[in-house]
Amino acid sequence: GVNEPSFYRALTDNDKRKLAYDKNDRNVTATWESAGLNGIVNVCKEIKITDICEHFARIAIKYVSSGSDNAEFVTDTILTVFGNGHVLFDNTVTPSGKMPTLLRIGSSTTLSPSYTDITWYGFGPHETYPDRCASGRLGIYNEKVGDPYANYVMPQECGAKMETAYMTVTDSTGAGFCFFGAKPYTMSALPHSPNELEEMLHTTDTLGKD
Repeated sequence: GVNEPSFYRALTDNDKRKLAYDKNDRNVTATWESAGLNGIVNVCKEIKITDICEHFARIAIKYVSSGSDNAEFVTDTILTVFGNGHVLFDNTVTPSGKMPTLLRIGSSTTLSPSYTDITWYGFGPHETYPDRCASGRLGIYNEKVGDPYANYVMPQECGAKMETAYMTVTDSTGAGFCFFGAKPYTMSALPHSPNELEEMLHTTDTLGKD
């Protein structure tokens, strides 16, 4: 699948009520809307091979992600592809322009819908966020893609797993991908994009989507 920069997540019920304010007393949700974070477009500006040898190839990719209000991110990604199939991602993000408090700085990958099973070593068994970490326990857990939707009447941001050391996404045969972090990270695996979630009003809207 395609791996791209990601600077937005679906809004939660609290976000939509515009309950949060930043240190300058600005409504946080309003600053996200003003910066156009929900409509950011990733444009690949450059791809070039920088090194190649018997054991690996190194590829440099530059993305420019633009919102509105002069908000812009430049992401320089170095991919090191090894002969054993391992791929090392090294991302450097440079923001510029009028920047609000950000919802997310990371990357997203689109995979085939045949990859339905998630295993992770991190906080679980339920979703964990900064305000819901104390009840999480470090361990190895399994889940189906889309399982977190059962916890919300209205679809919204959900399913994050904090302090993850690794995550596998596999199909029914056990084939798939394993994602390691240089240090513990936050991950999720959902069958819908953030923008698709925001268009939904009921849990039944999430059915029938791969």
